[in-house]
Amino acid sequence: MRKFAAAQFEDFLRRVDCELKEPCTIVLIGGGAVGLRYKGSHVTSDLDLLRAASGRRWTGRMRG
Repeated sequence: MRKFAAAQFEDFLRRVDCELKEPCTIVLIGGGAVGLRYKGSHVTSDLDLLRAASGRRWTGRMRG
């Protein structure tokens, strides 16, 4: 499975943000959160997110 670094996560999330029709707050958890906090030292194959407004968990996967 392909792994992604922090810069790729940031790009992906910015692209998603551009497509949103209204504000949305998410909480990044798991390996994606670690990767963004410690740029360059951690990679992962997916982004695990909590949608803050509803509290429901969903996972967004980057495909490469």
